[in-house]
Amino acid sequence: MINRTIVFVSCLIATMILSLPAIAHEYWLQPIRFFVQNNDVISAHIHVGQHFKGDKYPYISKDITSMGIHLGSASKTIVPRTGDYPAITEAVLGDGINILTVTTNPSVLIYDEPGKFEKFLLKEGLNWVLAEHENRKLPAIGFTETYRRNAKTLIKVGSGEGADQKTGLEFEWVLQTNPYTATKNELVAQLLWQGKVFADKQFRVFIRTGDELITHVSNTNKDGMAHFPFYPDAKYLVNAVHMILPTNEVVEKYNAVWESRWASLTFATE
Repeated sequence: MINRTIVFVSCLIATMILSLPAIAHEYWLQPIRFFVQNNDVISAHIHVGQHFKGDKYPYISKDITSMGIHLGSASKTIVPRTGDYPAITEAVLGDGINILTVTTNPSVLIYDEPGKFEKFLLKEGLNWVLAEHENRKLPAIGFTETYRRNAKTLIKVGSGEGADQKTGLEFEWVLQTNPYTATKNELVAQLLWQGKVFADKQFRVFIRTGDELITHVSNTNKDGMAHFPFYPDAKYLVNAVHMILPTNEVVEKYNAVWESRWASLTFATE
């Protein structure tokens, strides 16, 4: 009875936190260990927070569209139980870079404070949305946005050979450099929107090395490539936010005037 109560309370808190305004929170997957051996188990938490620092939350089935694990041509759907903590516990697929992915269901955000929407847009390099918002003669407050998250993490299994790859996420980072074998001074990731290159898009990288947090903000180039520095023995969170006009279905269901998509990628270096 006590265990069921703990799970219920954890799920309730997680649902409340995961529904907090998108302006304030990144969403990412983070393994308990980024480096595991063959025939081992991968455990990963869902994190919500700011500046690569946040709380861990259990798996809540109603919040998640899909979860998966990928290695080369092999892919497997992950179906945890509601309340599982860590959210993912899964056997590795084999030697190499194992990729965990998660896509969330839509969450709703109502902008009821003056200036909050503008602050969010300016922070994420979405200035065009503000102009379009005014052109559509939408109100300054009291309007609704829905948002969905696409999160991905890379785990070194055994040798860590191989590469990151497209996994079919709507909004996705694909790391071009193997972080577990890289010897250069730079890492490169490509940003894709619906499988196509996303050029000139602002991105943000949080790099945690020891007690220091380094933040790197720039834009992808014409090929959708994001370049950022390599640090040994570090953890990385790469993030981008995209805004789109709502579909008719979203308008009817949520009365939303905007939809946002979030793409995150986490990995570590040795």
